[in-house]
Amino acid sequence: MARDVKALEGSMRKLQQSCSELGSHKYFDEFFQIIHRPGWTTVLDEFFVGTMIATMQDQVNNVTKHLERLMEGARQVGR
Repeated sequence: MARDVKALEGSMRKLQQSCSELGSHKYFDEFFQIIHRPGWTTVLDEFFVGTMIATMQDQVNNVTKHLERLMEGARQVGR
């Protein structure tokens, strides 16, 4: 298998860009506006949205752990 460092770098830069865009204020600012609309937040809405937020936070935590493990492995190569 040939080494394709440029492809690896491109993939990592794409991941970096995706993570950056995910943290964009556009999603969060709109969400904060929506939930304060009169009549929007019922008990069911709070449960559903709260569960989705918790699940997304778990996913972000997992991505962070995977990135840390990736970096630990990368640092070991060539030592």
